[in-house]
Amino acid sequence: MSSVTIGSDFRSWLPSATSARTRVANRVITDRTEPNISFGKAVAAGDFLALVVVTAWFVPNVVQWWVPAMMTGILGLFALRGQYRSRITMSVARDAGSIVTSVAVSLMALSVLEGLSGHAVNFRATGLAAGAAVAIVLAARAGVYASIRQGRRRGSFGERTLIIGAGPVAVRFAETLEEHPEYGLRPVGFLDDCEGE
Repeated sequence: MSSVTIGSDFRSWLPSATSARTRVANRVITDRTEPNISFGKAVAAGDFLALVVVTAWFVPNVVQWWVPAMMTGILGLFALRGQYRSRITMSVARDAGSIVTSVAVSLMALSVLEGLSGHAVNFRATGLAAGAAVAIVLAARAGVYASIRQGRRRGSFGERTLIIGAGPVAVRFAETLEEHPEYGLRPVGFLDDCEGE
């Protein structure tokens, strides 16, 4: 038989006597409700604002449909490549390759569409828009990641985490997560077999 314990402070489940697993498995505490901002939504909003800046920068000078279309394509490729999934560690350097690839693919697709429609492609303007998109998105990501790290330390952007097992390793793992809120994982309970009833 398995049981789930959920609570706001895993330390209240820590055993003080011999029937540790039974006490842990049978104790149920109501979780406090606190606003939790989604990691993916925050990163997507930062990317969107960065691409709006790029679009606003280029559209007055190069009034072409492809600038907003390219920016929309870039956001879509970011989502398809899993850029908005929650992560424990956030690194702009690790994201750089995916960002450059998404921008390049979007740029190539739009260049092909422009060529097929019979219009001459302005490669200089297109290249400038792509370079600006990469630079501004990377800068925006750095700012958003710093904000998320700070928010995680304060309890925002956290994912509620259920720990499988209630033994010493699970307790140590929960303590480690509590000591490092920047990981964004908030232990709310243990799942383990019940002993006895």
